[in-house]
Amino acid sequence: MKGESNRRRPLLLRLTGVVEAAGMLALVATLVALLAGVHWVAALAVHYPAQYAAVLLVATILSLAGRRRSQAALFAAGMVVNLAILLPGWWRVEVPGGTAGSALRVLSMNVLASNGSYDRIRNAISVRHPEVLVVIELTPEGARQLESIHGEFPHRRLDPSPGNFGIGLYSRLPLLSCESVVIGPAGVPSLQARFRVGEREVTLVATHPVPPITGANARDLEAQLLGVGERCRETAGPVVLVGDLNTTPWSPVFRRLKKAGGLQDTLAGRGWQPTWPAPLGFAGIPIDHCLVSEEWRVAERSTGPAVGGDHLPLFVDLRLP
Repeated sequence: MKGESNRRRPLLLRLTGVVEAAGMLALVATLVALLAGVHWVAALAVHYPAQYAAVLLVATILSLAGRRRSQAALFAAGMVVNLAILLPGWWRVEVPGGTAGSALRVLSMNVLASNGSYDRIRNAISVRHPEVLVVIELTPEGARQLESIHGEFPHRRLDPSPGNFGIGLYSRLPLLSCESVVIGPAGVPSLQARFRVGEREVTLVATHPVPPITGANARDLEAQLLGVGERCRETAGPVVLVGDLNTTPWSPVFRRLKKAGGLQDTLAGRGWQPTWPAPLGFAGIPIDHCLVSEEWRVAERSTGPAVGGDHLPLFVDLRLP
């Protein structure tokens, strides 16, 4: 038994060393994220406070177990910083709940341009039964595959593309107008639709900016989102903004979008609902969003199930009192 214990000890030490090294990386990333408004590379670190907090918690426990109190205190401080970023979004509800009033059920799906699982996509649509469906990364083949839902969604505006920036809007509600608009220098299309919910005219904007993986892309993403926000603010009546925004609620760009558009985040106060990458499930991050003007109430907001792409669908049941 003693020999077996001696063999296990080096393994445990190596595991502890790996976790503590990961804790150091999470601590550095936490500090870098505080500079998110200064440089686009630092902004990439801002999206993972939940992951940093989890790693730092484990690293704190192992450091305490090893009697490395100074190190444990450092890890604990980093964990507190990330929890301070996360926790307000769990208890501060930006959009009140309520089930009364005229309903607008919206399903937003980034289906992945290379996805071949359209049976799963059609099944998710039939389960949620939305009034308005937004399909992101809609390719010409995807548009053909979804012709079978045209009977359910007789009103449509499709702008498919062979790449990752095709987009389509399918509606059960008659469209008063729907146009494809290019906002920002990236040249990718967004859709702006207007229809009636109950007795009120409503505007829905669907958008998908480029991912901020280079400095130029980060600038294009910001220009597109702020342009979309300004368009929402200038629109009369209730507004809904949905799509894969390629950013998280903790990003400075996301906060500027809300301010520019006079919009509220339907996620705030409703727990942890990550959408990407889909295979990671609960360990992912929320980059698919629904933001609304102050007239709306939220009856339900949820994600899933996976439809074969790299994003989980986002479903929001909105009400106009």
